[in-house]
Amino acid sequence: MGGLGLRRMYDFNRALITKLGWCMLPKPDTLWVQTLAAKYLRHSSLLDASKSSSCSCLWQGILAIRDILRNGVLFTIGNGSGVQIWTDPWIPGIPHFQAIGRPSLVNSAVYSLVQDLFLPSSLIWNRALIFSLLSPECARCILNIQPSAHSPVDSLYWQLEPVGVFSVKSAYFLDQTTRFHHNTLSPSFNWKKLWSSNLQARLKLLLWKMVVWVMTVRGKLFFLADRLPSDFFLCPFCKHEQETVEHLFIRCPLAQILWLHARWPLNMEPLQYLNIQSWITCLMNAFSSLGIHHVSDRDFLIQAAVICDTIWFSHNLLVHQAQYPNPHAMVTDVHRRLQEHLAAWSASEAVIQDKWTPPPPGFFKVNFDAALRGSTAFLGAVCRPPDGSLSFAWTESFLASNSLMAKFRAALLACHLASHFGLDQVIFEGDSLTCCHAICELDFLVEGPLMGIIGSIRSLLSEHSVGLLLGLLANRTRWLTSWLRGLLVCFVLAL
Repeated sequence: MGGLGLRRMYDFNRALITKLGWCMLPKPDTLWVQTLAAKYLRHSSLLDASKSSSCSCLWQGILAIRDILRNGVLFTIGNGSGVQIWTDPWIPGIPHFQAIGRPSLVNSAVYSLVQDLFLPSSLIWNRALIFSLLSPECARCILNIQPSAHSPVDSLYWQLEPVGVFSVKSAYFLDQTTRFHHNTLSPSFNWKKLWSSNLQARLKLLLWKMVVWVMTVRGKLFFLADRLPSDFFLCPFCKHEQETVEHLFIRCPLAQILWLHARWPLNMEPLQYLNIQSWITCLMNAFSSLGIHHVSDRDFLIQAAVICDTIWFSHNLLVHQAQYPNPHAMVTDVHRRLQEHLAAWSASEAVIQDKWTPPPPGFFKVNFDAALRGSTAFLGAVCRPPDGSLSFAWTESFLASNSLMAKFRAALLACHLASHFGLDQVIFEGDSLTCCHAICELDFLVEGPLMGIIGSIRSLLSEHSVGLLLGLLANRTRWLTSWLRGLLVCFVLAL
């Protein structure tokens, strides 16, 4: 989002109050919830309650955060008897998670609950009915929902967390989304690319300060021109132009010397009229924006950040300690520091390749994985015997709200395929530690649609006469599982 991770106290308090609202939604048997519900929710739910002039400050605060709840709360479908089709949030991938259709053209008394969309005496969606009542996009999203036969009661879950458990952090960032999306300072800047770049945190902070224009340059004090001498606002290097961020890093002759004598030279003349946001965007996309083909975008951005840091350091020495810069020494320093940065990143990029490990004799191994592109998840499963030959391979796609959901659906696909091909002794191997733990551990905390998928996986596994091994191959690129490097961790599911 372009920020430094500092919380705004007023907005953070809203996130804390949102937790109170979350606790009230299922109406648990706690005294404070029963007291508030008896006073304010006699004939309505929390999301539909109206505000009265005599309500308490606490209740006013809870009502004020309902917009956060509406955007974060979603129903998990069990038997569908407790969820309204047209008013409750229950469809992932649809704005506000509410059904889009034509309830005025149908008998709403007949089709009012989600259970009315199932085939009689089953938890299988009635495709013909769904497509006749709802928009095509909404119908496709509904068909991607996996009803939970193992948890027949409909329940609420927090869709901003993969496991469905409410967190104040996710509520806070959900509340900040509107503020950041309406920020006119840098609405189109690619913050994600900056924060994920291979730069030192200090250099990222410097570029961030440049983009949001919080650098302490003298041009920002020009509104005091009638109180300060006219030469106060000039660039301390060249004394020709007003000191702004654009002049200091782009147009100043000293800056142009550094850019022109860098390892990968850059002529600043065509870029001198860009604002600082557009200029840094060009630096992050050197190949497409600047036509620089002989160096990667990553390495060129490292060079750009080092040059900017050198300019700013020399600027501060001149302003605060009256030490005039030596252009030749600055160029030498840029080359030295750039080489240090490139060497450090090269040393940290030692690639360790994972090799497929054959299963024990008599077993098959099914490798499964998923990739999320936008709102579409692509699933894949490959089965091989100990000799490494291909038994079968399968791919499919569906609409998914997050990557963890895709991983679970990939595991379900692998189990379906193993059952379809009549495999009894199987090792299922994936790269999601959360997925493996949730399937194998009955007390693993998971809420929402994942419960139905996990239940289906366990049912498929229990149909086999032989105990199955659920394997996890550690992803060596993740620091959380780096201690598993080179090991195959298998969890035995007790059947």
